[in-house]
Order: sequence, then structure tokens, then C-alpha cells
Amino acid sequence: MGIISILDMLGLFIDLMGIIHSSSRVDVIMGKDPKNFEAVSKIIHDHGLNIISVGMSSYAKNKKKQVYFFRLDLCETASLVKKLEKAGFKVLNAID
Repeated sequence: MGIISILDMLGLFIDLMGIIHSSSRVDVIMGKDPKNFEAVSKIIHDHGLNIISVGMSSYAKNKKKQVYFFRLDLCETASLVKKLEKAGFKVLNAID
């Protein structure tokens, strides 16, 4: 048995969140229905991309919606943004 230090925990958190990996990010506004998250995740998967992590926050302009922050393996996001918008989702921001 060993002692788990704060540095061990911080290292694990950083690894789980993918903070030090090169990545892209797509921020999508969607309603709170879980089917929306499932649909966006499927579009990302069908586009051949890997989701590293997902964060979410309430959308300041409309409390009935949320912003999901998808961190993806490094990629060009333009074609993904087009597919998401074609499916009816609003992309707030995309970073390659």
C-alpha cells in the first residue's frame, strides 16, 4: 500500500481531461433533452473523430439550453461544423 498525494490526483485529473493533449474544440448549443447530446455525439463519431472530453454550461442567452464543449483529437473542424449545423444544431465556437 502506498500514499496517494495531491500531485498523483492532479496528474490523474489532467490525464483524464486530456488537458496536455493537442486537441480541437467544438462548442455546441443544444436543448437539455439527452437525445440532443446523443445526436451530436453520433455525428462526431460518424465523422471519424474521437471525443477526449465533454464539459457543459448553461447558455446565458436562453436558460432552456446548454452549451456543450467537445474536446476532440486534433482535427480540422470546418466540415464537422457544417454537418452539425445541417442537423439543426448551433455551433457557438470551433477551434482547430
